[in-house]
Order: sequence, then structure tokens, then C-alpha cells
Amino acid sequence: MSEAVWYCPLCQAEGFEAETQFCSNDGARVRPLTERGAEWIGKVLADRYHVLRFIDAGGTAEVYEAERLGTGKRVALKVLHQRQAERPEAGESFQREARMVSLIAHPNVVAIDDFGTLPSGNHYMVMELLDGKPMSAHLAAGPLPLAAALKYAMQACEGLAAAHAREVLHCDIKPGNLILHRVQGSPDPVVKILDLGIGRMLAASGNETAGVVSGTPEYMSPEQAQGRPLQAAADIYSMGITVWEMLLGTLPFDHESYLEVLQMQVRDKPAWPTDIAAMRGVPLAAGEVLLKALAKDPADRHGSMLDLQTDLASIAREVRARTNLPPRGTMSDVARPPPSSLPQQRVATPRPIARSGPPSSPRSTTIRRVLLAEATGADDQVVELAPDVYWVGRRRGQLLECNAFLRVFRKGGMEVRVLVDPGPPEDYAILKRKIESVIGSIDRLDYVFLNHQDPDVASNAASIQQASRHTRVICSEDTFRLARFYGLDPKRFIAVESFAGGIFALPTGHTIVFVPTPFCHFRGATMLFDPESRVLFSGDLFGGARSSQLVANERSWAGIEMFHQIYMPSQRALGLAAGRVQRLTPSPTLIAPQHGGFFVGDEVESVVERVGRLEVGLDLPDSPSDETQFVDAANDIAREYEEIAGADRTRELLAGFATDASFTRLFALDAKGRIASFKVAPRLALEALANDALASLAVERRGDLRRAIQLIMRQHELEPTHSSPGSVVLKAAPPRKPND
Repeated sequence: MSEAVWYCPLCQAEGFEAETQFCSNDGARVRPLTERGAEWIGKVLADRYHVLRFIDAGGTAEVYEAERLGTGKRVALKVLHQRQAERPEAGESFQREARMVSLIAHPNVVAIDDFGTLPSGNHYMVMELLDGKPMSAHLAAGPLPLAAALKYAMQACEGLAAAHAREVLHCDIKPGNLILHRVQGSPDPVVKILDLGIGRMLAASGNETAGVVSGTPEYMSPEQAQGRPLQAAADIYSMGITVWEMLLGTLPFDHESYLEVLQMQVRDKPAWPTDIAAMRGVPLAAGEVLLKALAKDPADRHGSMLDLQTDLASIAREVRARTNLPPRGTMSDVARPPPSSLPQQRVATPRPIARSGPPSSPRSTTIRRVLLAEATGADDQVVELAPDVYWVGRRRGQLLECNAFLRVFRKGGMEVRVLVDPGPPEDYAILKRKIESVIGSIDRLDYVFLNHQDPDVASNAASIQQASRHTRVICSEDTFRLARFYGLDPKRFIAVESFAGGIFALPTGHTIVFVPTPFCHFRGATMLFDPESRVLFSGDLFGGARSSQLVANERSWAGIEMFHQIYMPSQRALGLAAGRVQRLTPSPTLIAPQHGGFFVGDEVESVVERVGRLEVGLDLPDSPSDETQFVDAANDIAREYEEIAGADRTRELLAGFATDASFTRLFALDAKGRIASFKVAPRLALEALANDALASLAVERRGDLRRAIQLIMRQHELEPTHSSPGSVVLKAAPPRKPND
């Protein structure tokens, strides 16, 4: 898993490209990540706090773990950025607000034990050291159980009410400022409100905030967006949006432009998403409560934070009264109402696995589940590769077929649903029908995993996020940097780099393992391994062209070689990826690539080894093959074919390699229509030409062409391994040794 190598001292952004010199956000010169915190770590601040380690950083401050000298107590030391001390009035504002916050003393508010200003001018706070993650991190991993979300929301309301009683406003309420703190001896965490008063103390020198816009646009009240004076109603509005996101997984106002978000906060009335609320089991009363909290006029909102808490408590009682709901849900299935209360099309009806019978018409409305051994890849088939692992892709008769996969993790009534490599737009309608046949509705998808950013792999992810307001995309940061242009929601993106050790622990008790395969074929390409089913979703790696079958075999190998020669940069990249696959524990028993066929059982080990030794990309120009020899043989085959089938059929045969845009044209033709060169290994191109020529003839004419091909091969000193009635396969050159 790649690690950040630099950070921006201004906005605290991190990056992975070592050659970067300036931050793209603000133009500041970046610094090596190893220098972060070096200014303070190891020093004693204010004569009593020994700084031990860097914890985190944001737009206003850096946070360190420190030890108080004399007592040994561990604390969190927040040092505000130097630019916060540049205004003369900032020190006075900071001291006043910090003093007021320190007097709140509420169990749901992070306690401030000390504060002051260092000789350097940096303001600091000393707070209790928390053990937990912000609410935003929990939401990024999936929706919370409904009852838990309401419980935490009520705790936050109580803490804010205590702050308001001390005339302290937060001014930046959002999930990132609500920490779920683990309490020793208690099974349940408690909410701790972070950064209370920071927004106002940085925005102005006094109690008034008029004319200053400070905060996070997606959670900002209309009066705050306009720079008007703030009262407690502003925090009520922000809390309403926070609860909205905790219950629904969405935001009432969202846009790529922060300025547009501010304008929406001021002018637009939010619309309660009844479909999402129904799917998640959110009571109807919640819509009324939150729309009241989000009233444009502060006077129309709840009279106090305790009033909002009271309304949330009534919703929580209604949720607890639903004895037919599981007490602990997961992901998009959290607090879902019983199937009888959902629209009929959202109910996943169990379907028997078909054991025999011909495939139905692609236009049929019935999707059948079949086993891999019986699958044809028809549009009416969902193929069960392993328990709860399904192929939901298409076979459209192209040179490069696309696969998509659905994995449903189940345990104790809990489900997590992951779609792997959703494919191109032309497959979306069939993909949607197949997904719905398994889980009931596409908006029940929790995650879409992308191996890399190519359109035939990733572009349907945007359509899925539009259809499902909570589905999150998981991929590498490099992949998302490009895939976002399809219209993906950046707020519903999770980077594989954020999972410690590359392992995603699901609430069902299962794990997902992310396996980076850099430059196969993209810098950020990442495979997904499912240890329980032992299925490896490999993306482009192990994929193949010219394969209509779902299960690959030896006859698929030429297409696998061609595909890797076109897309993979070098044998070194393949060798690195193959080594990572060989080290997986347990070892995969099924490889499911994004293109071509699957490898099952005993074939897995051999295909990993073979692919790891392929000469591809930049290796090919150095390969000891005589392309002229193969070009001459190809043109001789074309002439023999013309003698049998005619000039028009010959032109059609050669043109056929260019009409299917799903894969590269194997030949380059000269002005006279003759083969001039190859884009893949000459052996593979010649095999493809010979086999396509044979397949295009009537059975009774193939014998003549087959004998002619055998003669041409001998004349050009090319050695076939076999020439069966159905195919021609040439002997491959032995792999070169590393020092060749």
C-alpha cells in the first residue's frame, strides 16, 4: 500500500508523488512528511508539556500527544497554525473563547485543561486525550445502525446545549467534529464534541461574527453563509444537517463548487428523500424534525438544542418499538423495514439455481441463477462462482468481453454488498437487472470496487451512485483521480490506502484484502481478494481477449498473451504482481479477471506462474523474433485465402480485425491492403489470422486452407505445436533469462 511522502504546511493536504514541489490546493511549497511535527516533537512547551508524537492536522491546527511533566498524565496538545496569530486581536479572542469552553465541563464535550500562547506566537490548547475516531470516519465505512445514530445525535445535542448555556457557539458542527470516544470498562463509545468555539474564536476578535464566513459549507447555516451574526440557531441548523447525514448517508445540499453550496444553503429548501429514508427504515417523523431544524429563518427552527434532542428522542422510541427489526444492522441494510413494507421491486426474491435447460431470450424479464459449469454468459444468467459470489456481467460477442461481479457478505441477518468492476455504459441495463435479481434493488449496494479507471471497468460506477444515494466507491487514490471525471461523488469515495495493512474488516466478520498491482496496467491498479470464498478479483491482470467462454482453458492462452502484450508495460510488473498473488493466504482457488475467462482450481497456480513470466510491452522490441518472417507468412495465408474465398471476403477478413473497437487491431496494413506489421507478438497475430480464416470458411473448404497453412509454415520455418481442425497454434519462443 502506497504511503504519503509529503504534506502541505498550509492546508495540511498529503500527497504520494515524490517529485511534487507545490501544493495544488494553495500553491504552498510542500514538505517531506518526515518533517511533520519536527518543530514541536521532543520539546517541552509552556515549561510543562513534553511533546511525544504527532496525531493529526487540520486547516486550523496540529494535534500532538504530550505528557504533563510532574504528573505523567497524557494529554492532547492542539497547537494552532502560525497564521492564526498574525492578527493582533486573535490572541485576545482565543483566550476569551478558550476560557469559556473550559468552563463547560460536560461529558459530551472535550475538556480543555489549559490554554495559552507560546513565545513563538502560536496559540495552544491542552485537552483530554481521546481514544476513538470521528463520526465522519465511521460514516465513510458505512451507515451506522439507526438506533445508535440517534443515540449519538442526542448526546451531541446535550453537549451543545451545555455549551449554549455558557454562551459558547460551535460554528462548525459536522461529523468530523464528533468523536466516538471509547470509555474504559464500557462496551459503548460516547460522543465527544471537538473544536467547540474554534470557529468563532478564529472568525472574529469579539462575540460578533458579522461579515465573516467561516466553517464548512455543506453544514453551514444560511446566516453563517451570508456572514450575518450568529446565535444558537446556527448550531441547530448544522446539527440538523449532521443528523441528516447520520441517518441517510447523504447531504441535503451537495455540489462540486463550495460557492454553489453556500448559495444553496441560502436559497434552496431541502427535499426529504423519502425513498432513501424508507429503505433505511427512518421513520416519517424524522423528515419533519430535520426539515424544521433546517428552516431558512432561524426563528422557525427549534427553540433550543434540547428541543431538537427531545424530538430525536421520540424518533428513537419509535425505532426501539419495532421489535421485528434486528437490533444491530450494517451498511445500507441498517434499520431496514421488513420486506412487506418495501415497494415490491425492492424485495430480493429467492430464486432456485437452474440445473439445466436452454438459456432464455436476452429480452426476457426473468434472470436465472446458474452454476459456472452450466453457464453460457447469456443476458438472462447470473452465474454463481462460489457461495454468495456472482458474475453479473455480459457476453456481447466482442473481442474484449467485460466481467462484473457481485459479492454479498452475510452473517446473523447482516449483509454487506460489494460490486466489483461495474463495466461500461452499454452493459448498465443488464447489469442493473442482474444485481436486482440477487439483492432486490441496486440502491442496496454498499460499495463499488474499481480495479482501475478505464471506461470499460469504471464508468458504470457513476450511474450506480446516481441510482443509489449512499453507495460508496472504493479504489486507489490514483484511480479516483481519473475515475472522478465520470461523475463520481468525492464525498462517497474511500481510498484503499486508508485501510491499515490493506485489510477492510466488515461488520459481518469478513475481511477484504486489497492487493496493489502497480502498472498492471495502471499505476494505481489494485486487486481485491476475498479470503472466505478464495476468489481473487484481479482486474486487467490475467484477463484475455478473443474469449467467449466464461471458463478459460488452454485455447484461451493466445488471447491472454495478446491482451497482456498490449496493456502491460513489462515482465517486471507482471512478476511483481504474480509474486503478491503467490503469497496470499489462503491461496486463491478462482481468479476472476475483468476481461476474458476465469481460472478455477488447479489452473490458478499455473496461470499465475505463466503470466508472471510473459514478455510484454517494452520487453517485446528486444525479443529475438524476426517479424519479417511472420509478415511474409501472413500475406501468404491471405493470398491462399483469397484463392479460396475471393478478394471481397479477404478484405472483409482483414477489416474484421479493425471493426470491433473493444480491442486493438492486430495488423497494420499498407496502402495496397497488405499486412505490413503487427501490434502484438508476430506469432499471436499469425495464429489469429489463420484461425479466423479457417473459421470463416464452410466446413468442406477448410481442409484446403489448412493444408496450405501447414505448407506456408514449413516454407517460412515456423513450427506449429499442433494444427487441429479448429485451430492453429504456433510454438512460443522460450522465455528469456533475466540476464539475456
